[in-house]
Amino acid sequence: MLAHGGPMKILFSLGMGMMFVSSPSLAEQANWLKPELDRWFHQGQTTPGLKTILSTFSNFEPGAAFTQARSGTVMLGFDTSDQIPLVDPTRYQIHSVMVTATLVDDGREIIYDPSADLIAKIVDETDDPGKPIELYGVGYGNDYKQLGFGPNNGLPPEFEESSPLWNPSLPLLEQTFNVFPLGMNGLGSNKLENVFNSPGGEGTFELDENNDPILVEVIRQPWDSVPWAIGTVTGLNPGDLVPGNSVFMFDVNLTLPGVMDTFRQSLALGQLSFFLSSLHDLSGFHSGGN
Repeated sequence: MLAHGGPMKILFSLGMGMMFVSSPSLAEQANWLKPELDRWFHQGQTTPGLKTILSTFSNFEPGAAFTQARSGTVMLGFDTSDQIPLVDPTRYQIHSVMVTATLVDDGREIIYDPSADLIAKIVDETDDPGKPIELYGVGYGNDYKQLGFGPNNGLPPEFEESSPLWNPSLPLLEQTFNVFPLGMNGLGSNKLENVFNSPGGEGTFELDENNDPILVEVIRQPWDSVPWAIGTVTGLNPGDLVPGNSVFMFDVNLTLPGVMDTFRQSLALGQLSFFLSSLHDLSGFHSGGN
């Protein structure tokens, strides 16, 4: 079977659970075995595809800045309205959020790395072995406001399984993302923004006579992102090879700036959503080549 992507491939045995408090005296736990909506993105994709295997991989090259570093990403959306009541966002008291994903056993090997990688250590080759699998929130642009689980029309304000990653009718340099991984913006503030380009950096471009992009202005130098969670596997030590069918667990850090507020606002809409991403080098079948 051919599948796009790098050595991290994620099956649809995806789940999410959380502990929340609906009243001061009552703590409850909710669990979902699979997402209501799941999408795979990469930077060349303009239309959604149908896949049973979702992959994460990177376009990041140290020293080659201003690229969409997080090329292959996975977006998951859970309909929480069946188990959690819709109330004012301030009433939710969330104790924990855990997301799980299972590694496809396709014969390839990845090295277990349960810690964040820093650009400086990647560049000077002092980083520990492996690349972590990271979890982020979901941000919206271009009049999209939330996920949609009903009939697909691809139009705002709900982003659905048929919705495009960006508006393909716009010229290349005018396209902006409809959804994106939500994380720290790297500008020295606590504002949450698009981290597709972390750690690659970000700039504005114009096209030359050959329609090749030329960097005009640096908007953001390459920056280290702060994942909302990093995948861990019970029984493995850093540097171990990850066995096929291993379950990665993502214990979300609810103390990071903006994370709790984002979840509360989402629960009031009856949903929670996440991006899974990693900086693994591309390997295997992709766009007809290796």
